[in-house]
Amino acid sequence: MNHQGTKGTKGKARKGVSRTRPSIERLVFLARALRLGQLVNTRVMAEKLEVDRKTVTRDLDFLRDRLRYDFDWVQPELSFRLRNAPEAAL
Repeated sequence: MNHQGTKGTKGKARKGVSRTRPSIERLVFLARALRLGQLVNTRVMAEKLEVDRKTVTRDLDFLRDRLRYDFDWVQPELSFRLRNAPEAAL
């Protein structure tokens, strides 16, 4: 056992400790990228945020469905681009 009372945690998160960014940080990161006019590619963002692509997709769905971000799919770049953002949002 190590001094923190955990055994065999090398490379693993301790119970209750996330190894990835909390969801609010991911949402702010994605919203900021979109607002700055960046193209958001789910694979690239998943790597940056250290999460699965499905997580990034769910976060984008949340921005669109709950916070009313309006973005388009840009096929050649396989990315999303902001069309319109709500005034009072992330």
